[in-house]
Amino acid sequence: MEHLNKIISDSAQKGLILGLALIVFTTLIYVSGIALFGFASIFIMVVVFGGEIAYTLIMEKKFRNSIGGKISFLQLLVYGFVLLIVAALISSIFNYVLYSLIDPTYLDLQVEQFMENMSEYVSEDQLYEMSSKMEESVHDMKNLGAILLKAWIGPVVIALIMALIVKKDINE
Repeated sequence: MEHLNKIISDSAQKGLILGLALIVFTTLIYVSGIALFGFASIFIMVVVFGGEIAYTLIMEKKFRNSIGGKISFLQLLVYGFVLLIVAALISSIFNYVLYSLIDPTYLDLQVEQFMENMSEYVSEDQLYEMSSKMEESVHDMKNLGAILLKAWIGPVVIALIMALIVKKDINE
């Protein structure tokens, strides 16, 4: 594949920048005490995925323009995947360190707070079911192996979509 070394080096560098931005965002959420579960989680997901998509789109267009405006779908797919997987790995390792080593009780307290808030709106059976599902999710968030096994899913999906959007010859 033409430009493979340039694709990998540029996208890894841009992925490092995105990974550091995700660390800063996670740290701000942690320090500010924003609840991770509930309404705020929707906002957090929109910001993170929206930011990743916008950043990937901008970087892919810049890269396409830097190599003359002509790029294949496969080149864009590799570029986007490498960018996003580097960012996901950096962010995942930081999250593991934060939630397992620095403050292992943080996620448990977040779940308890969410359950207290939800106890007004749902029955005890539903609350118990929600609690068990959330505890399982928290366990996965503290397990580095589980985090890394799932880290590639988002980057593949986003990279495919972005490659379809950006893939065109700007000289046409």
